[in-house]
Amino acid sequence: MLEANVRARAFYRRYGFTETADRTHSSLNNLPELRLRLDLRTASTHQGGPQG
Repeated sequence: MLEANVRARAFYRRYGFTETADRTHSSLNNLPELRLRLDLRTASTHQGGPQG
């Protein structure tokens, strides 16, 4: 995900994703990207997810 995409970052954070320390640059215009992770052990109990 592009680091500058504030709306997308908020969306994923709302559904339990956390940002990792991994950073890279996109092949398109060399824009900064970040990586997210989702802990599946806690994701099923997260309220407000896409299914609930």
